[in-house]
Amino acid sequence: MACAGLQVLRALSGTVLAQLQAAVLGAPAGAQRLAATLGDARDAVRNEGLALLGQLVPGSAALQQAVAFQGALEECVALAVETAPG
Repeated sequence: MACAGLQVLRALSGTVLAQLQAAVLGAPAGAQRLAATLGDARDAVRNEGLALLGQLVPGSAALQQAVAFQGALEECVALAVETAPG
């Protein structure tokens, strides 16, 4: 279910990006929950969360700050190291 929800949000980001950014910022623990998808053990959830962050974060300084505060950058670096070849 988590993966399907992230897919819907990613599809919405193509048409209502500003509203989705505001919703994530306005939701209790919205940025925290989105950043938490990066630590999910399921690859599909982690990949969808990463894709959604890639669409939402660049256009919003407030969301960049909120997600960075949740440790998303460290999670992305850990994912890169974990999945790097060789």
